[in-house]
Amino acid sequence: MKYKAICFDVDGTLYSPQTLKQFMINIGFSHPVWASRYNRMRHLFRSLQGSFEETGLENVDFSEREALVFMKMYPKRKMKLVEAREKLDRNYYRHMEEVYATLERQPETIATLEKIKKAGLQVCVLSDWPLYNKLELMGVDPYIDLKITPYDMGYLKPDVHCFTYMLDKLSLKSSEVLFVGDSYEKDVTGAAKAGIDPVLIGHHRDQKEQFPLAVEAFDNWKDFDDWIGGQLEA
Repeated sequence: MKYKAICFDVDGTLYSPQTLKQFMINIGFSHPVWASRYNRMRHLFRSLQGSFEETGLENVDFSEREALVFMKMYPKRKMKLVEAREKLDRNYYRHMEEVYATLERQPETIATLEKIKKAGLQVCVLSDWPLYNKLELMGVDPYIDLKITPYDMGYLKPDVHCFTYMLDKLSLKSSEVLFVGDSYEKDVTGAAKAGIDPVLIGHHRDQKEQFPLAVEAFDNWKDFDDWIGGQLEA
């Protein structure tokens, strides 16, 4: 097998997209105003991150970047940086951590990771959100060699910085890594832009022509497990 590492998205990939969707609905119902503000902030963050290096934001940590982007949404309020960071933490991230308390992994995840590790490959995760104790709750933490979040590299997928940072930490070439995710726009396009082969989970394989950048597309984790098992044996 040409790959030396397989990297996974976490939310919607290591556990089901349906679970992720329900989590977001729960947060939306419990805190509708802040859920809307947070989603707007993340959308604006992604639209601005291509210019971070030009604006000097590449020199500040991710929490500060988020706070600065959030402040741009409300210029008339003249919020201080520390206030913006506290608002994001208190009104969104703390609730997100609570929501993940009952997290369950995909049924075949452990078996898949055991196959990958037995074959001698590195396993990493690249998430757009804080990990909290999600990996421990799913029982997959012992199989993970590298964990990356925006707090490490300062960007959100699909920005290429996320994937080049991952390659640097793995000390591997792009051709030696397979990336597995559930979002075509974020996971697949971002990985492909960095020259990494992407696999899409949660989309019908017979609709693969709709996802031209994906090496393969699978309806569910079981189908992916069957495929990667064959790849590892080969």
